[in-house]
Amino acid sequence: MKLKKLLLYGFLYEGIKKYLKKMRFPNNVVELPAKCSRIKISIAGKNNEIKIADFAGGGVLSLSVVGDNNKIEISGGLRVSGRCDIRVGNGARNFTPCHGAEIKIGKNLSMESGTIAAFNSGSKLEIGSDCMFAGDVCLMHTDAHPIFDESGAICNYVSKMKIGNKVWLCDRCVILKNSVIADGCIVGFGAVCDGEYGERNCLIAGNPAKAIKKNILWSKYSRDFAKNGHVKNPTILTIDETVKQLKAGKSIARFGDGEFGAFVGKDLIFQKVTPEFTRRLKQVFDSCDDSFLIGINRFYWYEKDTDNPPSGLGDSSELGGWAYNYLCDNLSRIESYLNPGKTYASAEFSCMGYMHPDSITPDYYKKIQSIWENKDIAVIEGAGLHNNRKFDIFANAKSVEWIDAPRRNAFNVYDEVLGRAKKIDKKKLVLIILGPTSDILAYDLFNSGYQAIDLGHTAKDYDVFMSDVSRPPVHEFYGAE
Repeated sequence: MKLKKLLLYGFLYEGIKKYLKKMRFPNNVVELPAKCSRIKISIAGKNNEIKIADFAGGGVLSLSVVGDNNKIEISGGLRVSGRCDIRVGNGARNFTPCHGAEIKIGKNLSMESGTIAAFNSGSKLEIGSDCMFAGDVCLMHTDAHPIFDESGAICNYVSKMKIGNKVWLCDRCVILKNSVIADGCIVGFGAVCDGEYGERNCLIAGNPAKAIKKNILWSKYSRDFAKNGHVKNPTILTIDETVKQLKAGKSIARFGDGEFGAFVGKDLIFQKVTPEFTRRLKQVFDSCDDSFLIGINRFYWYEKDTDNPPSGLGDSSELGGWAYNYLCDNLSRIESYLNPGKTYASAEFSCMGYMHPDSITPDYYKKIQSIWENKDIAVIEGAGLHNNRKFDIFANAKSVEWIDAPRRNAFNVYDEVLGRAKKIDKKKLVLIILGPTSDILAYDLFNSGYQAIDLGHTAKDYDVFMSDVSRPPVHEFYGAE
């Protein structure tokens, strides 16, 4: 009997606890991953949202919300090795509620320990993807108390703090309210950032912090180095696997030596490079959407269409000495841009006609043409180029809408080009032949609901292949467009 009473009282006690919790926190939405034993949540308020895609690491993630209508959103890949405290509203001492604030954290944040806090109503705190925070990092998007000027007006308003993609915050650095850290930056040990640091890829240090070095690169991961001096090979789909993904409806932007050169300001055959052009290219390359493929050249790391590492740097057997020399000079830099946790597509799916001409057969082009077989397509390319080709690689499409754009420096009139592209019916597959501007245009169209493919020089390669003529040097061959 005594045992039955204890069980009954225990059942009633747990039921009352659940009832009181429901009454205290009505209409709060909490979505956690399956493995969440190391996630601690405290909510004092209503209509709040906490959404965590997944969480890894041996540390503790503690989230505290005080107030109403707040939102904390954490994308996939978060890793914490120590303790991370994320706080909206101040419940520690004077219990100051916060209403309508948002904290948004992008994919693949790795963190040792620290605090991310927003105490002011309506404030926004955003952290990009692929960031790395060391120990005792503090993002304090608040002054905790108002400060008044001599007229009695508040002079320390809080609006938005933004940490860009792939930002490294070193130990014990402090990011104060309304600060902006651009993509690719490093904030040094003990630095105190107060303001906007808008230039990408800078080393920021000091108190108050300032940019002390520009054009830096860094790698988030400690990767194994191969005997020839470059890091462990990235995961890259084969051409067949890439084509399969495109036939399944995914979009793609392709990055080769030209685009990687533009990352450091080198002009291209088709485009004079500007800081804004470089910024947009890097934005595309850092995309984390699984439906938008980033293509890179497999021959940098593998023998042609296999997973076997080459004897030297890259598969230069068919490409000549320029490939080996280029990779010796640039491979380490290119690898610093990569995310080892990402699977890349093959950029070579659309340029095998020039890169490996001796390996090309009609079956290769049939494979590429299968992407738009019997589909309504729109082709955006340099003005009049399709009239210069004798053989039409798009002949198997159901219909073709041609949209002309500048043959060179298309990015100089990008808004006009994008505006025309957005008039295309979204049911059509969009193929882009517009030099490096294709990467940016494909990305923006993808984000507007299109399937868009940076097709490179496939159409011209096909024309040369079918014409059975010898190919001139690369700059003559592609520069003629």
